Amino acid sequence: MRLSRVPTSNQPQSSTTEEQSLIYYDNARSRFGSRLVIDCRPPLNQDDITLKFVTDRIKGEQEYEDYTETWEGDDKGLIWGKKKAKDKSWEEEWIEQRNIPNGSIDSQVISEESHEDLIINVTNNIKQNNLSSESENHLGISNENSNKASLGQLSGIDYRKNKRWREKWFRRGNKLFVRKCVENLCENNVRVVSYSFEDSEFNLESLEKENSYEVNWRLVQVNKYGKNNLNSKEWREHTVFDKDTCTIIYQEKGIKPELNNRTFSFVSKRKKSLVDATELVYNSYKSGDFSEECDSREMISSSKVSIEEEARVIKDNLERQLDSEENNFKYNEIWKEYVEVDSYGNKSGKKRGIKNEMTEWYEVWFEKVDGTKETDRWFIDEEKQWGEKFGYSRSSNEKFSVTWEEVEYKDHCKVKTVRKNWEKVGENNTWGEQIVEKGSKNERVEFIKENWYNNGTEHFREEFYEEQIYNSQKYGETNDQLPESVSRKGKKRSEGIFTGESWSEDWNENLVRINDTDELLRTYHYTNKQWTNKNGDQWGEKRTQSLKEVASEENRLGLREKKQDSSSLFDDKYLYFESGETWNKSKHYESLDYWEKDGLQEKGNKRGIDLKNDENKRVEWCEEWKKDETGKFDKNCCWEMCDSIGLIEIWQEKEVIEKSGRTNIFKCGTKYDSGDRSKIQQKWEEEYENDGEGNTHTIKSGKGVENWYLDEFGSSEEKGEKWAIKKGYNSEGKWEEKWSEKPYYKEAWKKGENFHGDKWEEEWKEDFKNKWKWAQKSGQNSIGDKWREEWREEIDEINSSSKKTAKKNGMKMHTGEEWSEEWGETYSGLGNEYMGCGGATAEFVEKWAKKFASDGAGNFWGDSWGDHWKWGSKTKSWGEKWRNNSIVEKW
Repeated sequence: MRLSRVPTSNQPQSSTTEEQSLIYYDNARSRFGSRLVIDCRPPLNQDDITLKFVTDRIKGEQEYEDYTETWEGDDKGLIWGKKKAKDKSWEEEWIEQRNIPNGSIDSQVISEESHEDLIINVTNNIKQNNLSSESENHLGISNENSNKASLGQLSGIDYRKNKRWREKWFRRGNKLFVRKCVENLCENNVRVVSYSFEDSEFNLESLEKENSYEVNWRLVQVNKYGKNNLNSKEWREHTVFDKDTCTIIYQEKGIKPELNNRTFSFVSKRKKSLVDATELVYNSYKSGDFSEECDSREMISSSKVSIEEEARVIKDNLERQLDSEENNFKYNEIWKEYVEVDSYGNKSGKKRGIKNEMTEWYEVWFEKVDGTKETDRWFIDEEKQWGEKFGYSRSSNEKFSVTWEEVEYKDHCKVKTVRKNWEKVGENNTWGEQIVEKGSKNERVEFIKENWYNNGTEHFREEFYEEQIYNSQKYGETNDQLPESVSRKGKKRSEGIFTGESWSEDWNENLVRINDTDELLRTYHYTNKQWTNKNGDQWGEKRTQSLKEVASEENRLGLREKKQDSSSLFDDKYLYFESGETWNKSKHYESLDYWEKDGLQEKGNKRGIDLKNDENKRVEWCEEWKKDETGKFDKNCCWEMCDSIGLIEIWQEKEVIEKSGRTNIFKCGTKYDSGDRSKIQQKWEEEYENDGEGNTHTIKSGKGVENWYLDEFGSSEEKGEKWAIKKGYNSEGKWEEKWSEKPYYKEAWKKGENFHGDKWEEEWKEDFKNKWKWAQKSGQNSIGDKWREEWREEIDEINSSSKKTAKKNGMKMHTGEEWSEEWGETYSGLGNEYMGCGGATAEFVEKWAKKFASDGAGNFWGDSWGDHWKWGSKTKSWGEKWRNNSIVEKW
């Protein structure tokens, strides 16, 4: 294989591929010290590689799942081969010279003394880094391996992915150098869109493992370089592996069209411990107009410095470095970042930057191995500050985010906004709030707040607004921080996701300052609430309260009397006016109840419609009421039932209640004929009167086509009396009734007659003071039969006696038959007051009875009997039976 010198800049450059070849061979990219240059233009481009063939040539072919590989040559010398995809989408050619003797290394690597970029020092580098023969033997690496070298190259192209690649490698003893180049092409594979290079250095090392040695290649360092021809973006990466650490330095430059073609630069250093997995990252970014000299400030300390020392230096110099950048170039954006990873995998970082020469921003974040993480960043410029905070808490399984902004305008007006959100991960549960505050403290301040939640079953949202007006003159002179007036309003909304139920509330209020005091007085307040259920039924309520001036001196005096037992924050010439309403609306029912009061008077009205679950019938009702400054209450009500034909029934009520308690209630109603609505079927009235001193009087009356009635009631709390009179008639008959109750006396009387002509009468009396009771019943049927009963019970405390008597008699009109019956009981002496009740025995007891009957033909008969007892023992008994004028039996 022939080695040649890299083409210089005065040689013709006929294609993009040749330009990339210059970079491919350019030693300025290499950080190995010397460069390795191999003329390796791809065989696809007919590279002029001189091959020395041997007689012991071998050939081979291996088929894989998606490609086929063939090779030819000497397995211990020069060998070459090809790989080709079965679908012909890509192909690759390679060649390698193996087992180059140590003495022939100069014949394979040639120097040219007339140029600065000599290509000789590869051998010296290898010798400086190789282990001694004794050390190699100890590691299980043979001398034959150490004294021989190999080098090779490959090239390939992928027609489907529009990509081609080249690779060179050179091995000498325990060292391996690899250089790769990858080019991304345009669609027709003619022009290079972007390309990248990678230089790698490996050491062959042996690790002791279970009384044996395992030999592997260990990566020592890697250099990478890439460029995009479309946007002129290029990048470099340098990786160094030490015994205990790995250091990666990455730099990226380019031009951003979105930044008016300004240059940007990004530098990153990552230092990671291979012992305990701790890691330190430092990033720097800038975009704007700056020179290459600015890059020298991005140089980072040697990889020999410990991670702990590196972290201390970066923390100390982070802000100082950023501040020094500001005066060295005109920038669009610049930022620096510090990241630290501990041995458990927990991460934390800080970031600071400046954008557009006036926006300064900061960022602090951490991330734990259990998934908990948080990021807090904020921005500051000449007019405003803003930021955001977001993260996840593993312990509570909550994601959260906070955004805020604070702006100050030239007129000293400030606007501050904060928005917060939380979410229970996997539980369909979110909530949040937003707060906005704007205005000037000495003139006008607005405060807006919103909060919401969605727990999977209910969605809720609330809004609040407040405006404060200040007296700027007072604020400047006395630093008085109490507002002159405050206005507030808000609303709430809630909706059941599955139930179909919802509710809402709107409200607002105004407050004013009272005569330079530290008190705020509410001058207006309003609320409006509404509910809806799953059936679509709705109901709600409204309330309003406002402060108004009293018109007359007379009303002021009345107001002062009402407030004499309570304190007031304002003069008697002001009072609160309050009003409210409640309403309902459903498929079969609607109602509205409105009221208002001003501290002196109250009034209201009600309206409603009830369909009674019947679309052809409804009840409409209304009510109006009023209470004046004297305490008098007046109410008027009306109910109407109607259908598609017209009015069915109407009720009316009027009620008057005076301050003294005197009450008058009048009720009336009319029911119309179902067939002919012009005819009245029933009409009734009711009057109730209460004089406020416990005396009441009620009259009820009604009249229909076939009925009439009159009921009258009365009572007196002072006398302890009650009474009633009732009378009337209907299709079944007529009746009359009276009763009265006094503290020591009760009586009642009833009589009636049915439509057959049957009559009856009943009377009952009781005297609690004189201790007696009396009752009688009588009746007569339509054919003249009569009957009568009488009963009496009394206690004579003076004579120490008590007795009971009863009488019954009757007569049949058509036969002339008569009958009568009489009996009595007398108790005297000790125990007479019990009158035989409860099994008690009196000292003397006498019982008797008489009976009489006749057949209407002149015959009559009867009997009588009696007994005497003393202390429960019978002392005497008598009796007789008789018929007509003869005694039949006697004892």
